[in-house]
Amino acid sequence: MFLEEETLSEALSFAKCKDLPKKFNPELGLTWILAIALIKKKNLMNAYAIVEQRADGLIQYKKTFGRLSPIDGLISIHPYMYVDEEALGIAMKANRRTIAMHYPGYADEIIDSDDEKFKVYQLQYAMDMQKLNMNQEKPRFGRSVVDEAEEAANPVVEEVLKENEAVATVEGEGECIIEVEDAKTAFRPKRGRKAKTEE
Repeated sequence: MFLEEETLSEALSFAKCKDLPKKFNPELGLTWILAIALIKKKNLMNAYAIVEQRADGLIQYKKTFGRLSPIDGLISIHPYMYVDEEALGIAMKANRRTIAMHYPGYADEIIDSDDEKFKVYQLQYAMDMQKLNMNQEKPRFGRSVVDEAEEAANPVVEEVLKENEAVATVEGEGECIIEVEDAKTAFRPKRGRKAKTEE
C-alpha cells in the first residue's frame, strides 16, 4: 500500500495535479486525453501511471511509476485533461488538406478518408493541439469539466446546495462555517483545480 501511495505522489507531481482527479464516468459523455490511471502489474502490485487516449479509443501508457514489471491490467482512470470545446470547434472546421499537413505520414489516408473516419482525424487534431498548447494556454482540466457535466446532468443538486448554504448562514456563529462546509460536501465533492506550474 505504501508503494501504491508513493506512485500516486509521483504521478500527481508529473501531471502537475494537487490531488487525484475524479474517476472517469463514461455516462457524462466526455472525451479525455490525459489521465492518471491505477494499474495492476505482473508482480501483483498496484501502481499509478500516466496514460493517454487517442481519438480511435486506444489507450497508451506514457509513464509508469514504481518497480519495473509488465502491466497486467487497468483498474481505474482519473482524467486530468478532457477535450476542450474550443479546440474541437477549430478542428471540426479544418478541411482534409489542413489536417493532412499536420500528419504528413498519413496525408493520403486523411485526404481519401470517408466522413466518419475523417471525424476521428479531426478529434485527434483537437487532442494534439491541446497537448501542444498545454504550457502556453490554459487547457480545460478534468475536475471543472466533470463538475460542469454533472451539474448539467443533475441541476436539482445545485438548487438544494444553494438552499442548504442559505440555511447555514442564519445559524449561530459557532456552527455557521462547519454547516456550510457540511452542506457542500453532502451533495458534491470539493472542486479541485490543476496546480499551477512553477518554472
